[in-house]
Amino acid sequence: MQTFEKTLDELMSYDFSTRELIIDILQKRQIEERRNEIAKNIKVSSSDYNKGKLKSQSAKDAIYI
Repeated sequence: MQTFEKTLDELMSYDFSTRELIIDILQKRQIEERRNEIAKNIKVSSSDYNKGKLKSQSAKDAIYI
């Protein structure tokens, strides 16, 4: 298994445009993963709310709890 530092060194051996492409791909994958995580949280929360496990509250109360 490569270490993080070795991976970075290998990536830096690529030309500039290839590194830019790698960065772009990684950013898009991070965004997609975060969207999936948010969607999963919404499903769980909606299910819990529909089952009566959660109660309605104002945004102010939700933020400060």
